[in-house]
Amino acid sequence: MSKAHNGDWASYLAMLQQNVSRLQAIQMKGDGTMINVRGSSVDLSPSELIRFVYLSRQWMTIALCLSGEQTMASVPALNDLASDPALDEFATAAGGGDGIVHQFEVPDARTLKETALGSLDSEVASLSINRVSVDVSTRCVAGDTIFTVKNTGAKWPKTGTFAIYRIDGPNRQMICGRRLILEPGEVRKFKISERQNLTGELGISVEPSWYKRPFKMDGGASYK
Repeated sequence: MSKAHNGDWASYLAMLQQNVSRLQAIQMKGDGTMINVRGSSVDLSPSELIRFVYLSRQWMTIALCLSGEQTMASVPALNDLASDPALDEFATAAGGGDGIVHQFEVPDARTLKETALGSLDSEVASLSINRVSVDVSTRCVAGDTIFTVKNTGAKWPKTGTFAIYRIDGPNRQMICGRRLILEPGEVRKFKISERQNLTGELGISVEPSWYKRPFKMDGGASYK
């Protein structure tokens, strides 16, 4: 903020409000959009935009608190104010006149920065992750199972492991795997012979190496 806005909190907060208002207008239409995160363009789906607007509003609350803390740092201490004769005149004019300086507690900006801002930063960072998006189809040819996997997302930055499992009720056993990098729209096929399919049920899972993806079967085939 100090570099981009020369320490001017007013212009920085106005910019935040403008961005949030624009994103909320897009959100109300049920659309996604493209934003810039740390110099990289990120395409947000409608559901991701909802989360980003929520995070942006959280950051605005923190920024307001931080700006208030900086403002308070430039104001004379309460003890100095109490000795100022003008204080009595102000209290009388305001209808107070009880001679008591009322101190209102505000959130501790440093505490907010260490807690909420830390999680906020990781949440925003997660939006720039190139997440796996694949379409999986299966077919059986002469007893063999063929998995066809198409990358419906962006190019993978690192390898992903295609793991094929033999399914036996609640149990699974990995029978083969292959590491690949897929281009946008690229299609790969994986063939499992009948003799490898001892239970008649198979599953395939894509495990990226560049982020932690919750385990799930991206496709399955059952031929019993």
